[in-house]
Amino acid sequence: MDSKQLLQQNAALPPRRKRLQRFYLFLGISVFASVVYFSYANHQGHDETDTASAPYDFSQHKNGYHSKRLNQPNIVFILTDDQDIVLAGADHMPKTYEMVAQQGAVMENSFVASPLCCPSRSTILSGRFVHNHRAYNNSFIGGCSGTHWQNVVEKEALPVHLQSAGYKTFFAGKYLNQYGKRQSGGTSHVPPGWDTWNGLVGNSKYYNYTLSVDGISEVHGNDPDKDYLTKIIWERAKEFLETVTGGVTQKNEKNFVESPHKNENVVPPPFFIMMSTPSAHAPFDAEPQYMDNFADLKAKRTASFNIANDETKHWLLRLGEQPLSDDIIDKVDDIFRKRLRTLLTVDDMVGDIVSILEAKNLMDNTYVVFASDNGYHLGQFSMPLDKREPYEFDIRVPLMIRGPGIKKGVTLSYPTVNVDLLPTFLDWAGIAIPEYIDGISLKDILMET
Repeated sequence: MDSKQLLQQNAALPPRRKRLQRFYLFLGISVFASVVYFSYANHQGHDETDTASAPYDFSQHKNGYHSKRLNQPNIVFILTDDQDIVLAGADHMPKTYEMVAQQGAVMENSFVASPLCCPSRSTILSGRFVHNHRAYNNSFIGGCSGTHWQNVVEKEALPVHLQSAGYKTFFAGKYLNQYGKRQSGGTSHVPPGWDTWNGLVGNSKYYNYTLSVDGISEVHGNDPDKDYLTKIIWERAKEFLETVTGGVTQKNEKNFVESPHKNENVVPPPFFIMMSTPSAHAPFDAEPQYMDNFADLKAKRTASFNIANDETKHWLLRLGEQPLSDDIIDKVDDIFRKRLRTLLTVDDMVGDIVSILEAKNLMDNTYVVFASDNGYHLGQFSMPLDKREPYEFDIRVPLMIRGPGIKKGVTLSYPTVNVDLLPTFLDWAGIAIPEYIDGISLKDILMET
């Protein structure tokens, strides 16, 4: 039978038979791809001889411009989880918009190197693309907090550079999806470079989770006042901020703080704070006071919303139910509202942290960066909800940056990728960007506005 006859025969099949045929084809390809992929990933993840070509010399950070502590800015980095920009995922955070976006720059063409949590976060922390940091997916065997990451990449990650240059570093929230699990070293493993560590074990949760607090397990329950993860991140960031600044106000005319000791001034260390919230990731648990917000909102009906049987699209996109049923669309709308509700606590957190920085007269020497690890889809091309796809809604994310030298209220169309964040932070800190870094600094682009 030639190819023409085969196509004619296939066209005559009943619709259900066609779907089954596509399904089994897809299943066969998936099984083959999985065998090849995981064989490779398993080899890479357990290669004990796998080391960097030459360990990076961090001692050089103690010399030169960056050693002039008065010139080293503080950096506050807020990272959300699965927060889109295409579907209006950042449109309902008034405090963040007012205190970060309007006081700085919005990068309207900000993209991620991977539309999946662990690969994207590994890119942010390492400044390397996925094929170089080798965290290919969210599994340990796929490189997430795996052997290569811990033995090579993590030792040269962002906090190690900053700490070696004199920064006090703080982390709270979701790190990598496999962090803290037994095969990844458990909660006793504290990634290098962090002075204060509050790392979530596993994937995003709002309640009933475990934190590694400087290597010690801390178990949380479901009390909204004591356990809601975004609030824990928020409170511990405030505690760190009070500690690192000595609990006093910095003078505007100098980068000195008033010492509690009479007739003595001390130079405060620069600090890097990373707050990595679970919002807006599943299971979409909002704080009690926000449970009823956005009751009338529906998911954004983009041009691709519930598009069915579009033969111009990849056949994988045509495997699911098409079009979506009314019940599924109602579920999509419900998830849209729940996601926005989780972000309201993040908005409160951003507003409070920036207010504290302003009250301490620190904003003249502090950069605030707000970003997400990947986007999301809700009904686009009849896909109900998730990320993972190489389409704009899954790879385009919010990026707002406020700080010294950045013009207020500007929107920049310059394309950026999350691999550019690490070199930008190093550039702000006056640290030479290593050759192995894949990204480029946005410092000059931001200053040119």
